[in-house]
Amino acid sequence: KSNTFGCYIMVQVALPGSFRTGQTLLGLLGTPNGNTDDDWMTPNGVVLEPPSSDLERLFSTAYDYCRENWCAQDSADSLFTYGVGESFDAI
Repeated sequence: KSNTFGCYIMVQVALPGSFRTGQTLLGLLGTPNGNTDDDWMTPNGVVLEPPSSDLERLFSTAYDYCRENWCAQDSADSLFTYGVGESFDAI
């Protein structure tokens, strides 16, 4: 648990080999090409320099990277659908 952010989450994701065909995946989880130097990128594919230390990869640098590049900022960015009386703004 993080005292700085007040919560924590741990996620492990495994992609089947068939998802790697053509290596066209892009996103928060990086790219499946075996090169970790291009895993930190913007949604439009601009490669960012990855953090130089394990500490930066785990805490505020990583949190800020995820929030600034991959969090839905408004309903147009969201992939979720909402029921009657629910909305992006209510969450």
